[in-house]
Amino acid sequence: ACRTLKEMEEQIQDFNFFVRVHKSYVINLNEVIKYVRGEGGHLVMSDNSSVNVSRNCKDSLLKFF
Repeated sequence: ACRTLKEMEEQIQDFNFFVRVHKSYVINLNEVIKYVRGEGGHLVMSDNSSVNVSRNCKDSLLKFF
């Protein structure tokens, strides 16, 4: 895509299941299997990939769980 992640995030803001969890990641909450605690922690996704959660985004993410 030739758009920044911020631009993409603005386009999908009406969909409540997309959340920015890191400066490099916007995730679909429907695809999260579990959250592993830590300084920021990380998410395990449905395809078994791991996505880091930034310390700044941790609080807003936890509101959804």
